[in-house]
Amino acid sequence: MNEHLTQRKFNILLATIDNYIKTAQPIGSRVLSKNYNIGFSPATIRNEMSDLGDLGYLVQSHISSGRIPSQKAFRLYVDYILDKLYKSDESSSSLMSIRKPYERIVEPEKLIKSSSQFISEITQYPVISMLKKSDKMRLSHIELLPISEYNYVLLTLYDSGDLNHTVISSEQIIEQNELIKINFLLKKLFLGKNLNEVYDNLEEFSSKYKYNDLFKGAITEIIENEKDKLSSMYVSVEGLSNIFKYSEYNDLSKVQSIIEYLEDKDKIVSILNSSDNFLDIKVGDENNEQPLVENTIIKSSYFFNKNNIGVIAIVAPMRMNYELSIEAMFKLSRRINGLIIRGDYYER
Repeated sequence: MNEHLTQRKFNILLATIDNYIKTAQPIGSRVLSKNYNIGFSPATIRNEMSDLGDLGYLVQSHISSGRIPSQKAFRLYVDYILDKLYKSDESSSSLMSIRKPYERIVEPEKLIKSSSQFISEITQYPVISMLKKSDKMRLSHIELLPISEYNYVLLTLYDSGDLNHTVISSEQIIEQNELIKINFLLKKLFLGKNLNEVYDNLEEFSSKYKYNDLFKGAITEIIENEKDKLSSMYVSVEGLSNIFKYSEYNDLSKVQSIIEYLEDKDKIVSILNSSDNFLDIKVGDENNEQPLVENTIIKSSYFFNKNNIGVIAIVAPMRMNYELSIEAMFKLSRRINGLIIRGDYYER
């Protein structure tokens, strides 16, 4: 708790924040005394609210109106919720099913996208996400397998969890002994190599592969395409239409501004790249970009081999449901990072 706040002031502030989150309306001392079991008279509450205003935690738009929380109040509220979460290992019953949708996710992109959709559905806020790709990821498995008489599939699995499979058709049957030689060469030249090394070894593969020109060309093209795909940045936006549910976005120019901002891939990357913390929350003008200064952004980062590989973030009005949103991100983040650390986030 802030050193300037007594427990009584803090309880009154919490009640004021709760009312504003639920109603988007200011509240006065009489209504607060009636609706919340604080245990103080309206006169006492009025004096405490006046002090909270002097301290910068409450604001009053009109002399005759009640008060609403300031950005400073929401910042204190965020820190209060985080402190409770970090001190408690108990899982909220409303989030107990959080692990089930992610038990058998095939690829990191699908993991991040599914997680973003899930968070957007339970919070009803827009969610942006990014999966960082690196040319340092290494090829942990490569194999050419027959799937029918004239069709084969090239499987590649990287240590990032990216699993790719591409079908190659042939006009002639590849004999088993030839298939063994192809797989031996693929493993010898590419296994354990990073994307750049794999790409550099393509020329050697072309010179040493003496069997089927169609296969040689197809395999070379597949690996070239994978390098382009895997070294790019994956960005997604889920639940953008949710902003229309909140009175803060009744102003059409404000809606247009934030939609245009969140549809710009470069701007999303800029938002999500600003922190590598496990959980990072910026309230109001702590967000530097103009369209976001009246919003709160809750970001969670995901790590693989100590490298930040992805970020998911809720973008919401400052008057958001902080308890639900922070707890959802906190629990989900721990779950996903646990899956990644154990290597369970893709099928083997």
